[in-house]
Amino acid sequence: MRESCVKNWKYVAQIRGEWMRDCEMLEKCIFFNDKMANMPSTAEVIKLRYCKDDSEECARFMVCKALGREKVPEELFPNQVDRAKKIIAGK
Repeated sequence: MRESCVKNWKYVAQIRGEWMRDCEMLEKCIFFNDKMANMPSTAEVIKLRYCKDDSEECARFMVCKALGREKVPEELFPNQVDRAKKIIAGK
């Protein structure tokens, strides 16, 4: 099921003429290289959404850009934008 979602997402992007580019932080992202290593299908779906579509919507990317890579909590998920905003605001 998940693999078909990944294929469909890529297909939709191709039809719409969008060329997805990888997030500049993807190769160094602790979340995907450590936390998601044992869940490749789930990781791929999340990567399509946050790492290959619009990395600026990724909570990890937001904190990294605003405060530096060392300030990104290891357990921060890409979809936790509200939490990222609080971290950036110092709350």
